[in-house]
Parts: sequence; structure tokens; C-alpha cells
Amino acid sequence: MKIDVHILATCLNPAMLDTTLLVFKTLRTGFPDANVKVWENALTPEQSMRLRLMAGSFIESIMLPQRIAHDAWIAGLLDRSTTPFWILDTDVIFFEKAPEPSPQDFLFGRFEPAFLEPWTKTNRVSRLHTALLYFDPIAIRIKILEWAKLWQPKDFPFSPSFELIQQHFVPQGVDRPPMFYDTCAGLYQAIGGTSFTESQNHTFEHLHCGTYSDRIQKALPDASRAREVVSKNIANARGLFDAQEDYYRNHPANMVEN
Repeated sequence: MKIDVHILATCLNPAMLDTTLLVFKTLRTGFPDANVKVWENALTPEQSMRLRLMAGSFIESIMLPQRIAHDAWIAGLLDRSTTPFWILDTDVIFFEKAPEPSPQDFLFGRFEPAFLEPWTKTNRVSRLHTALLYFDPIAIRIKILEWAKLWQPKDFPFSPSFELIQQHFVPQGVDRPPMFYDTCAGLYQAIGGTSFTESQNHTFEHLHCGTYSDRIQKALPDASRAREVVSKNIANARGLFDAQEDYYRNHPANMVEN
């Protein structure tokens, strides 16, 4: 059975529409036979037309009249889906076929370590990155229930909440940067998952912040430079993963230790 690949196509700056369309240049390299569903996230008619011309007839297009947040979109997919699926960012370039999950994988993606991020000045919590991420929704829902039961004893009279998908901050003290749980970080921290291998990580490259790099130029100028060179030639994307790994090593997290 062909697997579903979901893409949320968002364009925050019309001048950067090329990044919203970038993934379609190599999509069939990564997923030759998948059912591709593109969610047009409040795109204008002109943007929608250009996307469909770029994507071709092999996609299913779903129009969203009102813009939805990325984390809310993923939460909805997990709630509604009964079969495994992938999510894919629009600023991804494939050089080979996407990694293949094994039968026991329920959450499968590129590991992003904890790091101190200069734009928000927060400590990002480790996760599997949502640029290219595989979900088995049934297995995940079971594991979430199992995890929640671990911390709620019999006759526990309270109902503490927890957030697994949505982005959120967790304070670490008045004068310390908070922990930033980026999208799906809570899920990974609660139930774990399987990281891509080194060779699997090199089957594709990811621009990081490609669709909004104009907003972070002062804090992360390398993101804008990467977008510029890749827009000229997608072959220039080679090496972005290794550069990002160096970035993480050079920006270690500063978490509070109990």
C-alpha cells in the first residue's frame, strides 16, 4: 500500500514563494510512489496556481482558506489518521530515496539535539525534526496512554495537563532562558523514537527556516545565505546537514540541573 506524504505549503512572504515550492523539484526522488497530499495553507490564487504547475498532476491538493499553525496541523493529522504517514517541509531537497522505516518504528526522523538558539535565546529541547518525520498514529496513541499512566497513580485526584505536539516554553528560573519545546519535542521526550542513521541523513538536505529566513536575518544570517545559494542551484544544498551539526555543537544548551 502506498504511504501518504503530507506537505503544509505556507507562504509568509510572497517574495519567497520559491522556498514554498522548492520541495517539488525533487519530491519524486525522495518519494517515487507515495500518495502526496499538499495542504495549501491560505495561499493566494496565484500562489496556488504556481504550486500546482510546479507539483504536477501527481498530488492531491487540499485548500485551507484560513492559515493553520504547523503544530496544530500535525496534531490534527495524528488525531484523524489510522495508517502511518510522513510529513514533509517545503524547504527539503532530496538527493536519494527517503529513508525507509522498519515495522517497529512509530516515530522516525532526523535527530535534533538540545541547543541554545540565538533567535529566541532559549534552550531548544532535543527532538526528531519535523522537516521529514514518519508517524504510526495508532502505535503513538497507545504509547501516549501508556506514558500518561506511569505518572498517574491509582485514585490520583488531579488532572495535570501535558503538551506533546504544540510548541511551548517551560520556565527554568526568573533570570534563565526557558526551555523551548519545538513542534513534537514533547512527543519525542515522552515516548522516544528512532533516529535516522548517518547515511539516511545524507539522502536529503533541509534549509532550516527556509520559508521565513527573512525574519531571522540578524540572529541567524546563515539561514538567509543558504536559501540564496540553494535557490540558484539545488546542488548547493549538499553539506547543509553537516554544517547544521557543527552549529549544534557550537551552541550547546544551558539547562538547569536539579
